[in-house]
Amino acid sequence: MVYSAIILAAGNSKRMNFPKAFLKDRNNYSFIANHINNYRAIGCNEIVVVVNSNVINYCKNFEPNTFNNCIVVTNNRWDEGRFYSVKLGVNALSDTDACFLQNVDNPSIGESDLKKILTAYKDNCWIAPEYEKQTGHPVLISNQIIQKIQKTESNNFKLNDFLNTFQRIKIEVNSKYIHLNINTLEEYKRFIN
Repeated sequence: MVYSAIILAAGNSKRMNFPKAFLKDRNNYSFIANHINNYRAIGCNEIVVVVNSNVINYCKNFEPNTFNNCIVVTNNRWDEGRFYSVKLGVNALSDTDACFLQNVDNPSIGESDLKKILTAYKDNCWIAPEYEKQTGHPVLISNQIIQKIQKTESNNFKLNDFLNTFQRIKIEVNSKYIHLNINTLEEYKRFIN
């Protein structure tokens, strides 16, 4: 099976006042670098990173090698919402059977849980990780869903509403981080501590 990853990092990080992609985790890696490294480690064929120009500028100045061997797509219409970023990402993919959708502000869940999600793959479905009976991120979408997103003209979808028109498969994982979404400095400090 050929699989890819799209990392969504096009938001303006207004509440954080700093590009969330470059927040450091407990091992002093930026969130974006950690995601890229994890997806490379599990054998993703392509890694597409959807960013805004602020992230590009920050990367050029402070982490110039972050996006090596990635496809970088710039979304300067971040106010269109996450579905628009997903559309930009899937349109940049080559032929793939499945694709992870990863929000940059969700901490990495680790290689073993990503591989576990892959084992649940089925055509025409999407896979959501579950921890303590609650689903979270990242999700894995099938090629049929990718094609449907590519053909959808409207950007006015909430991603979950769109995905819920397909069958969802839940897979139990070991990481509580599937629920964590870091938007503010307070949430980040709690995560680090």
